[in-house]
Amino acid sequence: MARIQELFQAGFCSSVIREILLPLEAPADNEQLLGDAFTAARERLLSERDAIDAELANLSALADRIGVASHMHVISHHGTHDPEDGSPQQLRLIIETDDFDRALVFYRDVLGMPEQLAFATEGDDRVAILHAGIATIELATPTHARNIDDVENAPHTPGALRIALEVHNTQQAVEALSDHGVEVIASPVRTPFQSLNARVQGPDGWQVTLFQELETIDDRALREGFTMDDARPR
Repeated sequence: MARIQELFQAGFCSSVIREILLPLEAPADNEQLLGDAFTAARERLLSERDAIDAELANLSALADRIGVASHMHVISHHGTHDPEDGSPQQLRLIIETDDFDRALVFYRDVLGMPEQLAFATEGDDRVAILHAGIATIELATPTHARNIDDVENAPHTPGALRIALEVHNTQQAVEALSDHGVEVIASPVRTPFQSLNARVQGPDGWQVTLFQELETIDDRALREGFTMDDARPR
């Protein structure tokens, strides 16, 4: 009982405790048993995390379908953002495409964006609304846009349409897209702002940056160069 209380106090959930409790009580020389138990516990947690992520995505998609906006509070330049004060509650990027099927495969089937209900009539009147997680708007000067091109080892194309999508694993996302015949403009590279970025050519002239965050916003706050625009030297 003391061992169970110790594990609970350490922050482990009951499913992990079940996996490792008996091996922890086993003789100290049974390293194989203990190693197998820790591996099983890790795999259980990873599977539960994937299931939770999927449920969160489905919950968000359901909320979008029935018109319920998630109640989000984020720190902004002027304090806390509260969607009840009349400020925007959702960013929706409209991509007009002449090859609807290709775009749908790219964004929904390959990148895995869940589709939600949307209204259209018939024939060539087609629309798909895809859930893309949290949305942000990045305002950038032409100089900064060129700097990003340089960081990602991508050719600078003035006026090119580009969106950036956060993914769990940049390398895997690039490989999946490449397997579907998508042109890779720039292979994954670790950026000075601690993300793993790559760029591919999406449908209809849109370039798509895929980025994997390598540290938290709190971690970045301790790094030189990360600040609000008003505090940045001119």
